[in-house]
Amino acid sequence: MTTSTPRQRGAALGAVAVAAAGVLCAVLLPTWAAPGELVAADPMPGTEEGAPFRTVGDGSLPEAAPPLRGPHEPLSSAERGYAFRLAREALPDTARDVRREPGGELISADLPALADRTAARLVVVTAYDYATDELHQLLLDLGAGEVVSDQHASGLQLPPTEAETAIALELAITAEPAPTFVVEYRELNNAPLLTADQVSAVAGVWRPAAEALAAPVTDVCGRHRCVQLLVALPTGEYLDTHDIVVDLSAGAVLPAEQEDHRHED
Repeated sequence: MTTSTPRQRGAALGAVAVAAAGVLCAVLLPTWAAPGELVAADPMPGTEEGAPFRTVGDGSLPEAAPPLRGPHEPLSSAERGYAFRLAREALPDTARDVRREPGGELISADLPALADRTAARLVVVTAYDYATDELHQLLLDLGAGEVVSDQHASGLQLPPTEAETAIALELAITAEPAPTFVVEYRELNNAPLLTADQVSAVAGVWRPAAEALAAPVTDVCGRHRCVQLLVALPTGEYLDTHDIVVDLSAGAVLPAEQEDHRHED
C-alpha cells in the first residue's frame, strides 16, 4: 500500500472550494464543501501580526478585563481571552463543547467587518454548541463587558478547533472495523497504532454536496459537525484517511461515501 506525499495531501487540503450562502451577518459565512473536501482554517483576522496561533480553549489566555486597543487595531491575546470568557458566560447553561463539558466549543474571535465597527471595542466570537448542533455568533462590547447580540443557526460549519481534531483522531484510532490508516500504520511500522501521539493530524470540516446520494454520512453531516482527518507519520508520510468521516456530534466514525461524489480539483 502506498502513501501520498505531504505535498500531495497538502495540495488537496489547500484546493478547497468554499462558497458563502445563508449568511448570519457580514462577518459569519457558512462553508460549503463537496463530499470529501476539507475546509481548512485561514489565518484569523484581527490577530497580532507575527503572533503564534493560539488554540481556543487551551487555558493559556488571560480572562480578566484587559486594557483595550483602538477599534481597528488587532486583538491582543488578553482581549481575545476576555472575549472568550464573555462569550462562554453568555452561552446557554446547557451549551456543551466537543468533550461535552459546559460552555460550548469556542472557535474564533475576530474584529467585526469594517462597516460594523464603532468607537467601541467590538469583537465577534463564534462558538459551536454540541447540545443543539448550532453555531453561535456573539457580538461583544469589551469596554462594557457585555453581549450586544447573539445569533445562532444550525447547518453552518466553521473549521474545527485543535480539541475537535484531537477527539476526532481518538475516535478514528479506536474505531471498529479499523480504518485504512490504522491498518496502514501497522503494516508500515510492524506495530499497532494505539495512541494519538504516534502520529500527527489536522482536520477539516466535511459536508455533502447537494447532489450527493443518500448514505449514512451524507444524511447527517452538515446537520452534525463532521470532520475528515489528514494523518501523518513522524517521517512526514501521510496515511490514507479518505475512507472515513468522523461525526463529532454523535461521537461516531462513518464510512465516507466517496465514489462518484468527491469534488475533483
